[in-house]
Amino acid sequence: MERGLSYRPTPKPSVAGNHNLGRIRQLGLWILLFGGPLVSATMALFMGNSSYNCKRASPNHSPIGQASSRCHPARDVGGPGHQTPRLDVAKLDRASQKYFSKGLADSTQRTYSSGQRRYLRFCRESGVQAVPASERSCCLFATYLAEEGLTHKTIKVYLAGVRFLHIAESQPDPFASVLHRLEYTLRGIKRCEAAKCQGKRERLPMSPLLLRKMKAVWDSSPGGHDTVMLWAACCLAFFGFLRIGEMSVPSDDKFDPSCHLIVSDIAIDNPKLPTVVRVTIKQSKTDPFRRGVDLFLGKMDSDLCPVQAILSYLRLRGRAEGSLFKFKDGRMLTRLRFVEAIRAALSAAGVDESKYNGHSFRIGAATTAAAKGFEDSAIKTLGRWRSVAYLDYIRTPRN
Repeated sequence: MERGLSYRPTPKPSVAGNHNLGRIRQLGLWILLFGGPLVSATMALFMGNSSYNCKRASPNHSPIGQASSRCHPARDVGGPGHQTPRLDVAKLDRASQKYFSKGLADSTQRTYSSGQRRYLRFCRESGVQAVPASERSCCLFATYLAEEGLTHKTIKVYLAGVRFLHIAESQPDPFASVLHRLEYTLRGIKRCEAAKCQGKRERLPMSPLLLRKMKAVWDSSPGGHDTVMLWAACCLAFFGFLRIGEMSVPSDDKFDPSCHLIVSDIAIDNPKLPTVVRVTIKQSKTDPFRRGVDLFLGKMDSDLCPVQAILSYLRLRGRAEGSLFKFKDGRMLTRLRFVEAIRAALSAAGVDESKYNGHSFRIGAATTAAAKGFEDSAIKTLGRWRSVAYLDYIRTPRN
């Protein structure tokens, strides 16, 4: 594939004993949805192999025997009764702490730290013993959070932070055994939350019709660079089944080129007549070790063509450093700015924008694919889901 701009190949992972794990390759599947001669929307191929050239050891030449024949007892260099330490244990302690701190993703560490601070403050104000925690203290903490308005999901994450606090302090794991009372308390919180919030926080799926309505609004506005950028981001999010965090940045000061999209993550198959755009996602929710994944979006004969949208934006953007999606004034596309822009466009098109956000694109991609008859296994692969969670994204009746 020719480089559309600059191209950095994604390393192929190798996993012992598994010849089918590797990076996902997506080839657009969306012509089936919108017509045209080219089947352009994503069918992923799991590629990769691990090759091992292992020689069988000769019975007469045991590597273990050879090694052990060269081993000798350690000599006491400090005289009788004294042995000089050969390892710097303090240095190993520091290295061990470093590796331990890297055992969680940065985002998970931040979330756990927030839960731990909340837990310790709760214990101080209530007089409950913090460490080691008892089932009663965990139930009280969960109840306190629920009364403060936190969701069931957030409460479970904060409790996981409490568990990690005990592990970090080398204390007994309070969740090592089944805590039946806590389990029923959390179940009750979830039921009450569902009854209280029914009809609220609903996220509706983005659809081809809504995409066209937003495009019409942006085409009629004098936005120029910014509207072209927003349209390219929408097409990539929808046709790539993307999580918004995979195409945006948390904030301008938290941009990291090692994990966020940049210009060199985009490549095309032919510089003169491009028909495929490759997008390298360096890190995602289900890829904490940054093996990377390539998404291939195919050109199609439609006003929703993602290839045309992305290339039109790149011609305006140029090769300047920074996040892939940037406003003309240099601000990067954050989740908040993206959601504000799409809601403003939907409102201008006469659509109730309150139930649409960044995740509506991923929901809409799964819903549209299901409505067009794609198999569940294909939808799961296209969205890079590892579990049946993809079913929650399909908002049309399966019958």
